[in-house]
Amino acid sequence: MKLEVRNASFSYGKRKVWENVNFTVESNEILAILGPNGAGKTTLLKSIMNLLSFDTGEALLNGRDMKTIPHKELWKQIAYVPQAKQGSPSNVRDMIVLGRSAHLSLFGQPTKYCYELADNIISELGIEHLAHKNCNELSGGELQMVLIGRALISEPKLLIMDEPESNLDYRNQLQVLEMIKKISDKTTCILNTHYPEHALRYAHKALIVCRGKSSFGRVEEVITEENLKDAFSIEVHIGSKRINDEENHYIIPMKLT
Repeated sequence: MKLEVRNASFSYGKRKVWENVNFTVESNEILAILGPNGAGKTTLLKSIMNLLSFDTGEALLNGRDMKTIPHKELWKQIAYVPQAKQGSPSNVRDMIVLGRSAHLSLFGQPTKYCYELADNIISELGIEHLAHKNCNELSGGELQMVLIGRALISEPKLLIMDEPESNLDYRNQLQVLEMIKKISDKTTCILNTHYPEHALRYAHKALIVCRGKSSFGRVEEVITEENLKDAFSIEVHIGSKRINDEENHYIIPMKLT
């Protein structure tokens, strides 16, 4: 699965959000998108999925313009995890099963297989204790885990996530990131994140959007002290250490600029 965005630009009225955005992410890769609040990261995700329209440019899925792919066919291939905001009266197990809707006929009902998939995902996410709770009873972090489960059950080729580690405590952040790393073996993943450390540790490529500009490339080439200073107006120090034969990066904020 290959997603390519070419020469994309987007405006709200006369305000140019970003322009000339170009990137490519392929099978077995994780792309992390970073930038300050208001830089248009969520807007970019929605434009890729045709929920908003580029002013110029295009998004190609395996070389095919995504605007030309019929809705149901498209959503059999991609899944979206929005930011968790408000739950619904549905219980957690049923909410996750809803993620299979693109694979069912117009009036089709979820099958036994759908519920078996849901139970497997609930177990993998470690939320068995939530399975029969209503979503409107959950905390923001718990709901975030449910939305991730709802996306995973569709077995997408491309998984798009808007700040999937938001509202989660440190342990659950790492659990979700390890899950993303695991599924990237068979699924192309794109995520917005506020955490450069997460991108350095888990992503293969990075895109920084800021003040209408963008920088894209291998994660170690894009997430640099200079680029973070330019994007976030803060001086940082990037270091690394080896833990269990893996290189782990850390970022120390130095001062505002």
